[in-house]
Amino acid sequence: MDLLGNEELGLLAGGPKRAAEVAFVSLLDAGAVRVSWQGVVSAVAGEHPTRTALEDAVVRLTHQPVEALISAVATSPAATDLRTGLADRGYLKPLRTILAARALMVVAAVALLAVVTTAPTIWVSVAIAAAVAALPVLVGWSRRLTDTGRQQMAKLVGVAILSNRLAVVARLGLMGHVGDLRVWQALDLPLPASFAMRKNSEGGYSDGGCGGGCGGGD
Repeated sequence: MDLLGNEELGLLAGGPKRAAEVAFVSLLDAGAVRVSWQGVVSAVAGEHPTRTALEDAVVRLTHQPVEALISAVATSPAATDLRTGLADRGYLKPLRTILAARALMVVAAVALLAVVTTAPTIWVSVAIAAAVAALPVLVGWSRRLTDTGRQQMAKLVGVAILSNRLAVVARLGLMGHVGDLRVWQALDLPLPASFAMRKNSEGGYSDGGCGGGCGGGD
C-alpha cells in the first residue's frame, strides 16, 4: 500500500476542498502565504521549500479571501489530477462509476414507484424483492472510497493529533471540531472572524470531530 501524503488523505476524507485546506495550511505554517486582517490571502516573497502541485495552485490563486481561495483551488486542474491519481491507484472509485450508480438508484426508485402504483399485487412483491436485492450493490457502487481507501482513513484517525497539524486538517477540515473548538481555532491559525461562519468542507469519511482524541502525541 502506498504511503499517502496529507493532501491525498484530505481528498479521501473530505473531497477536493479538504485537500485544498491542507495545502493552504501547509503554506501558512511554512510562511509562504499570509492572511490580512480583512481575510485576503497573499503570497510571501522569498525562497520556500519545494511545493506540491496543489500548493502551487494556492500561490497562483492568492489575492482573494480564504473561502474563495479554497473553493478555487478545489476546482483547479491540480485538484482534478490529485483525484484522478487516487482513483488510478485504487483508493477512490472512478467518478463515472459513482454517478452511474446514483443515477441507477434514482431510475430504480422511479420504476418501483410506478410498479407499486399501477401493477397487480404479485408484480409489486416481485419488484420490491428485486429492489431489496439490488440496493446494497448500488449503494456500494455509489460510495466514493474503495476498501483500500477506507483502510487509509482508518489509519488517519490514529495519527490525526494536534502535534500532526496537517493530518488533523486532512481528517476533520478547518471547520471540524477538536473538543469545543473549531480545528482552525485549535491550531491557532490566523484566520478572520468571518471564517467562523463558513461551512465545513464537503464530503468525507470522518465524523467532523474528535472529542479528546486529538489532544496530542507522545
